[in-house]
This record gives sequence, C-alpha cells and structure tokens, in this order.
Amino acid sequence: MIRNAASGFAAVLANFWNQHTAEGKIWLTLAVGALVVDAALSYQYGITQTTWHGLGFAFLAVFFSQLPDAAMSQWERGNKVFAVVIALGAIPIGAMAFYSHIGYAAGIRVGDVQQSEVQNISFADARKSVEDNESALKMWHDRMAKLTAEQPWAATVKADGLRGDLAAAEKAIELETARGGCKAKCQGLMVQKGELEKRIATAEKAADITAQIAATQRKLDEARAAAKATKFSSSTVKNQNDVAAQVWLAFAGASAKDSISPDKVTTTYTNIVIIAVGSFSFMIMTALGFAIAGRNRRSTHFQEPASNQEQVSPISVEVAGRTNPQVFGLIKDEAMLAKLRDAVHRNAPHLINARAA
Repeated sequence: MIRNAASGFAAVLANFWNQHTAEGKIWLTLAVGALVVDAALSYQYGITQTTWHGLGFAFLAVFFSQLPDAAMSQWERGNKVFAVVIALGAIPIGAMAFYSHIGYAAGIRVGDVQQSEVQNISFADARKSVEDNESALKMWHDRMAKLTAEQPWAATVKADGLRGDLAAAEKAIELETARGGCKAKCQGLMVQKGELEKRIATAEKAADITAQIAATQRKLDEARAAAKATKFSSSTVKNQNDVAAQVWLAFAGASAKDSISPDKVTTTYTNIVIIAVGSFSFMIMTALGFAIAGRNRRSTHFQEPASNQEQVSPISVEVAGRTNPQVFGLIKDEAMLAKLRDAVHRNAPHLINARAA
C-alpha cells in the first residue's frame, strides 16, 4: 500500500514537472530550492517554541509560496471570485511567514551583536585589570626608588637587625641611669636610640613596599593570564551594520566625520532595515518563482498521470484521428498532440491499406 502510494505520488510529481516548458522547469527548480531555504528558516524560528510550532511555520512558508500561483491560475480560468479569495487568504498567511523570517533573523543578528558586546565587556574588564595593576606596580616601584634615593641603606638593612641594636641601646641607657642619672653619656645613648628607631621605621617601610611590589606583581601576572585567555569578539553583524550605515550616511550627504562614526540609533535602524528587506526577499522570491513557473506551463490545467487515464492503443488513436479529427480536441498536451498528428500523417495510409486488405 505504501509502495503504491509512493509510486502514485511520484507519478503525480513527474506529470506536474512535465506540464512545464523548458523555461518553466528552470523557474520551478529555482522555486523549489528557494522553498527549501524558506521553509527551513521559518522552521528554525518556530522550533524555538515547540517542534509543532516549527512545523507549523514551515507549512506557512510552503502554503504562501503556492498561493500567488494558485490565485493567478484561478483568475486565468475565469474563477475570479475564487482568485480574490485566495489572494485575500494569502495576506495573513504571508504576514505570519514574514514575521517568522523577521523573528529568526532578529534572533541571529541581534543575538550576535549582544553576545559580542557582553564578551567585549569581559575583554575590556580584563584589559583594565592589567592596566590598573601595571599602574599600581609602577607606583610601588617609584616609592621604593624615592626611598632608596633618600636612604640608600634601606634596600639592604633589615628591621630585625636594627631592633637588636635598639635593645642594646635601651639597656645601655638603663644601666647608665642606674649609675647616677642620665647625664651627658646617657643623652648620647638616647640620641642613638632615636636614630635607630627612625632607621627601623625606614627599614619597615622598605620591607612593606617590597611586599607590595611582590603582591602587585602576582596580581599583574594573574591579570595578564586572564586577559590573554579573554578573546576580543568581532561581531560580523555589527561590522555589516556599521558599514551599511556608513554607506547610507555618505550617500545621504552627511559629513565625513559623521559618516565614519555612525551613532547607535543609525546602526540600529540599519539593522532593522536589513532584517526586514532580507526577510521579505527570502519569502517573496519563492512565491515569485512558482508564479513564473506557473505562467510557463504547456497547459493551465493540471492533468492526471497517464496511468490514471484510459489507455488507448496508438493504432486506434491514429486511425480514429484520421477518420474523426475531433479526437484531437480531447488531447490537452500540445507536445503529445503534435507528435500524434505527425504519426497519423505518416502512418495512416499504411494502416488503412492494411485494414482494407
């Protein structure tokens, strides 16, 4: 049963194909190819909701592609009211098919720009982190350079060593005080103690700066590694929008500066126009292809496959055509009619002689 149905459907398609002239077959081939793309785009839009939505929008594209040709065919056959009904029905179907194309294109184009913007924010943040840490590292190096310029020994002397000298000075002051009061010698020891305390503070400051340099260097290394791993995203869609907006502004008479740097409103509007025109072109080219193919049929009436028609032997048709020319009026295919006339003219005398014998 399935094999018979498939065979019958194949015969119908073959007969439909043969209804077209050579030019019609070219347009039909182009229209079928465009329809595959058209339906696929509509399906991709619908599938974002459910599978059934995807199939439904794909069938919308298929139906709309056939309606203009159907309306024109009915008009040519004199069924003008039905042709108008079909044309009116094509409006909402075409509108939804158009919307599915816009929805799909918007999802792709706007999504590409948005993803690129988010990625480039991360890229900018990573680069800023590197710059901030580079600035901080330079600051700490400058502070160390200034400190060592004022106190050259600070780069080599440690605070712990100086604390030992400070403890010894404090002990000496204590002993000298116990001997008879803090006199001239004690005063000298106290001055020495004060110098040691200053040197300790300087050494501690140098140690703190050294620690800050090391910590900042580690942060800088991490920031550079993160920046290296964060790639800049060049949006193809954004580049297309920018160039299209630049061309539009240039031809619209804008200044060179404005043409080179279009604002966000202009680029966004450009993207809308690209989506709308592109979507309409994808949708309408399929319908136009089928409509043009339909105007290049050998007959405006679709004929059933030969397997479904009464089979008549070539001899009987040829003789009948010779004896009754009205038989030719029953044949709708002009190519078949021409072949039949030629066969009758060439073979009928022999057939008549054979019948008389």
